[in-house]
Amino acid sequence: MDPSKLVHVGWKRVAWPELRIQRLESSRERRLPSSVEKLRTDIRNHAYTLLKKHNLFYRDENGDENEVLLEMLQHPLEPDTAQPTIIMLARWSPANAVAFRNVAQEMVDWLADWATNVSQRINVEITAPENVQTIYYGAVGDRALSNAWDSTREAVDNLLESLPSTKGSLTCLALQKYGVNPEINANPPTVYMSMDHRSNEATWNYVATRVKELLNKQGWNHVQVHIEHNLNMFCTFPLLPITDDKAARMENGYRNSKRITGDYRNTVQIGDDIGAARYTTREEDERSRDPGAGTLGCFVQIKTTNHQEWRTMILTNYHVVRPAFDGFKLKTVGSESVAAAPDNDSDLWYVDVHGYSPHNKHNLKGRVCSMESPSRTKHNFTITSIDDTIATLKEQAKFWQQTFNSTKDERHERNLRGLKSRIAALKVERREKVTFFDGDKHFAGRIFLCPGFLRKSKGRRMDWALIHLDKSRSWSNRLPDMDDWKSLQDEDKPYRTYDMPITDPLHSLEERTSLGHVYKVGAVTGATTGDCHDEQENVKLVDDVHLGQDERSKTTELIIKPGGPGKFCSHGDSGSVVFDSDGGIVGLFFRGHKHNGSFDDGYGYATPIELVFQDIKDFSEQGVTDIRIAKA
Repeated sequence: MDPSKLVHVGWKRVAWPELRIQRLESSRERRLPSSVEKLRTDIRNHAYTLLKKHNLFYRDENGDENEVLLEMLQHPLEPDTAQPTIIMLARWSPANAVAFRNVAQEMVDWLADWATNVSQRINVEITAPENVQTIYYGAVGDRALSNAWDSTREAVDNLLESLPSTKGSLTCLALQKYGVNPEINANPPTVYMSMDHRSNEATWNYVATRVKELLNKQGWNHVQVHIEHNLNMFCTFPLLPITDDKAARMENGYRNSKRITGDYRNTVQIGDDIGAARYTTREEDERSRDPGAGTLGCFVQIKTTNHQEWRTMILTNYHVVRPAFDGFKLKTVGSESVAAAPDNDSDLWYVDVHGYSPHNKHNLKGRVCSMESPSRTKHNFTITSIDDTIATLKEQAKFWQQTFNSTKDERHERNLRGLKSRIAALKVERREKVTFFDGDKHFAGRIFLCPGFLRKSKGRRMDWALIHLDKSRSWSNRLPDMDDWKSLQDEDKPYRTYDMPITDPLHSLEERTSLGHVYKVGAVTGATTGDCHDEQENVKLVDDVHLGQDERSKTTELIIKPGGPGKFCSHGDSGSVVFDSDGGIVGLFFRGHKHNGSFDDGYGYATPIELVFQDIKDFSEQGVTDIRIAKA
């Protein structure tokens, strides 16, 4: 057989001519070529013939049967990647593996004879429904499994590290209820494993078999396994420029709260966006790009051996401040720009390994740039949004001007006046915001201390940074007021915290079974609530892969899932502090994870604040003698 016609076996799917990284989406811009569209009926009929031939056809009690789809499938926000694709859904099991392969191969062979005149190659895939349907997950809810999970997690992790195709590739290892049933507790307990893109999906069936053997040996026969490519949530906003599919990117920006609607202000406060006060470049084209932004967590005050008075600092994540160091650059992963590996002789590589402090800053070759709030990432989007809105309103005003000129109708004149008033207001808003930035009023401070990538405390990742607040900026540690919690049910609202300053720790995030709801304020999601899971997860972030497998940090992290119908976290929330219902700080949020196809927007990882505070002292080599939540 022609090697180019051979199908590829992946995780619960078989595809040709390649296993494209999941998940793909239907293209809104690219239509099927007419030559392919004409074959739709023939393709569907032949697909059902093959499904029946290999005993993969099903019809349930509701009359629903296998779906056969013919679509232009693309990577999210990347219309140029759209390709005509036949998707056949069938129930997968190890016993069906040969049938899956045969159906895909016979469809490819049939297309070679019947689709000779099409203008574009047609991809073929037969896949399990769970690879394309919505995924529902939740706490496992089984005390015996939860109690044994710590030891089982390490055994599974060690097994994955022993296999060539998964060694060093794990990004998340979790125990959850997981499946396609909207009734979450009806889904089976599952060991969930996600890998970076270096792991070859073609090997995963063997990997899953080995993991299942391990689970069965300890009596976990009913526990399933799942593997997918997933890089965890990126820590900042998606950064691609507003070009190409501009409508989709603007929509994405609004969804990520990039449009700043209020006035820029001198006072910085909990939950504001913060970013490096510089532009960066992308590897592919060396053009300037926004550096991204994270969240200003809160304000702390420190005493040092050289300064016995309290000094006010901004607390956020190390990830958020990395673009301030020389050597930071971006690369494209899927539809997003993410941090690329710095050159090994750059300042950023040095800081990734050694951290940054008053003791070692003389080892850097370049100047560390300031941090800013608002960030240029949000500022630039805001100005683009204002310009687009003004252009749209001018077109509408032109229509009503022409209409009024011909009708002299007062209603038409009223519409025209309203539009002109909005345009004038937007022009004032634009001018004031540009003046704020051009007048250098956005500078928030300079980095004082950050630990790099390699520090851990009690198995947790230490992802923090201190920024010395600029004297020109005032600050506020006040938590959101009543109006910011409208999305929550009254019984879930942190009413004791309304408009009150955040306080020093009253409880520990480690007390997750008795802590109740926890809360955070992010630059993207605003005020949100979450609940802690009993089961911890092993996590590796792709950000430090350039340091090598021997140096990378695998950590065990606490999980905070959404405590209501909305999100708990999203891109750009990194650096948010987590607090309890009494307003006491309990943790520092640094990253999140979202399953492919998840019904919700994922969950977060947070570090107990007492570990962060102690690590600040330890990393400073006791130069920091005391630390507290800032007091006015």
